[in-house]
Amino acid sequence: MKRRPLYILFLLAVSAFFWQACSNDDNPSVPFTTSGFFTARTNANGHIFRLTDDMGKVYNVREDSKLLTPDTTIRVVASIQAQGADTVIYSKTFPISETPVRDQLIPNGKKVQDPVILKSIYIGGGHLNIHLGIKVKNETTNHDILYSRISDTKKLRLQLYHDAHNDDPIYTQNLYLSIPLSSYHLHKNDTVYFSYKSFEGDCVRKIVYK
Repeated sequence: MKRRPLYILFLLAVSAFFWQACSNDDNPSVPFTTSGFFTARTNANGHIFRLTDDMGKVYNVREDSKLLTPDTTIRVVASIQAQGADTVIYSKTFPISETPVRDQLIPNGKKVQDPVILKSIYIGGGHLNIHLGIKVKNETTNHDILYSRISDTKKLRLQLYHDAHNDDPIYTQNLYLSIPLSSYHLHKNDTVYFSYKSFEGDCVRKIVYK
């Protein structure tokens, strides 16, 4: 059975995450706060009970109110605060985190390359983690985002497609991708190439797998 390409239509929503960690060494009573990509684990009731950052640090989460799929592992982008033995999630969003389809399975009509802003990109937590800026008219705008793999050898090549549907570029909205890499069996010093179109033209980012 041929695998059908996955097309991702996302509804843009307001989100703001600050990529930093803060603590006060002079006053240990001040809570530790941090924001970024995490791997989340849900319990039997569908609540997130544990977060693991991409450096392997584990945070035990005070019961989160939103119900998700029970007993599963998902990627999240979150702002958290550690309060004693517990961690509180103050805000979170879910990055696009699907396995890339083969590029040849995507119809040419879907291979639209409207520009994006690449804010950050790194490999961590078994994923290629990407923070994009998308130019939109308002927070209810619909755009299509799709990424594919062109090759999966020692030089894994990924291609981003973005269809803005002629949306007016009024302001920049955050979008997060967390592309799983585990199925490619990458080794140290293997290379991942990520191709996309910026407002300056075609771009390729090279990331070495450590």
